[in-house]
Amino acid sequence: DLLVSGSHDRSVRVWNRTEEHVYIEEERQKELDLLLEAPENTSGPALDGGAVGGEESAPVAKETKESQDACDRIMEALDRCAQHPDEGSSALQNAILLDMTPDAFFRHTLRKVRSNQLEPALMQLPFDYVTALLTRLESAGKGGADAELMARAALVVVRLHHSRLSTTASALPLLRSLRASTKRALQERCDQAGYNLAALRAIRRRLNDDELTIPSVP
Repeated sequence: DLLVSGSHDRSVRVWNRTEEHVYIEEERQKELDLLLEAPENTSGPALDGGAVGGEESAPVAKETKESQDACDRIMEALDRCAQHPDEGSSALQNAILLDMTPDAFFRHTLRKVRSNQLEPALMQLPFDYVTALLTRLESAGKGGADAELMARAALVVVRLHHSRLSTTASALPLLRSLRASTKRALQERCDQAGYNLAALRAIRRRLNDDELTIPSVP
């Protein structure tokens, strides 16, 4: 019922067990809400030691706005893919999915998210979209297309919602399938990279041998 921790700054913290339930997703959502409200509330307490209405809060507000926009684009892409699951069924669907398959359209949307905004955007994704996202990642990652990006997004989502996913019966088969397909796609990319690297080394050795056999001009 009691836990004491020490830190390198010589601080000691005492933790007491209580009956209150703490949900990590809700706490993270509260932190994000505080960041969103910080630029408007100049009289509130400063976050991270900076002035709320000053210059230091501007990058935080900008990044939060960008991550929220990225989250909205991901949810919109999931909705579009769910509403139009068949490829090329109508001219309207081709226009909505930019003349792509649902999986290709989702990969296109995910690639447009900046690398440093991917994790913050996925942190703001409601849990209602998590299963749909993992299903789409499992489908869009087949064939090895954007394998690193698909694996990174899957790892972020599973890490954030591990406790709830592990207690959801319908998510366990999906997680097993996603794990197998992601591992296979990443292994194919590793094999391809190893093959290309071996080919480059062979070419370099060949060039070095040719240089040694070329007679020098007097």
